[in-house]
Amino acid sequence: MPLAELRRTELAGTQPLRRTILSLGERLRFGEREPWIVLAPLVVAQWIVVGAFALFFVERNGWLFYQGGDQTWFYTSAWMLAGGEIPETFVGYTLPFLYTPITWVAGSNILAGLPAILLFQFLVLLPLGLLMIYALAARIGGRVLGYWAAALWIALPFLTIPLFVDRYHQTYVELTLPQVFGLTGLGDFPSMIAVLVAAYFCLRTLETRATPDAVATGLAAGVAIGIKPANGLFVFAPLAALVLARQPRNAVVFAGAVVPALVALTIWKMRGSGISVLANDVIRLASADTD
Repeated sequence: MPLAELRRTELAGTQPLRRTILSLGERLRFGEREPWIVLAPLVVAQWIVVGAFALFFVERNGWLFYQGGDQTWFYTSAWMLAGGEIPETFVGYTLPFLYTPITWVAGSNILAGLPAILLFQFLVLLPLGLLMIYALAARIGGRVLGYWAAALWIALPFLTIPLFVDRYHQTYVELTLPQVFGLTGLGDFPSMIAVLVAAYFCLRTLETRATPDAVATGLAAGVAIGIKPANGLFVFAPLAALVLARQPRNAVVFAGAVVPALVALTIWKMRGSGISVLANDVIRLASADTD
């Protein structure tokens, strides 16, 4: 007897209440479009709460939120690339190349380019991160765990606000959360999203043993390394997982997919700063006469 007919026979022989419960469970479990019934509202909810936070609950100057770090390096590097020059390459290469078209319109001032950068992160990367959290959790423990993980991913940054003492409240709300939500030009947020994508495809590879999934894992990890070279530490996790899962071929495929990013990073560093990727020496740009 076909599976669908067998399940209909089972449903017909149950009490009305139990039949209703099983019918609902059937739709929740086997409906092909079911995840989007939950995920689409979660994406919209994330846009609403993060948008409300950005507009009403944190200090800002137009599109400029507090940014501490290397955000101007990414944009300035992009502007120089747009002019055909290779800048000093103290940051990765992915974001400068990604931002280059923005500089064609906005020019050299990062304040003019911030709207495009923040809208891209808000409209594309923010929901992508949410979907990756769902996908990772769902592959580990099923759809219900995925929904809870996605919901907590949205809520926890706000639910933890009351847990901080008053003297740290401003540091967390004004300085930390804008970076967590991708409201700055720093590389940390897109870097995190790239690592999540790589982690998702790594889990897929472990389950499917499919070569395209291993390639996708390596390419995503390469993008993460291109944004922030320190993400190279992540490479060891998928590599070890594939080896322990007795997938040596996919481990080699994954490593091979990462190699182009490492080669590009090496060339980027050598051409832009004349230093090795692993160099630890301090570079002195100027020195004062102490005599």
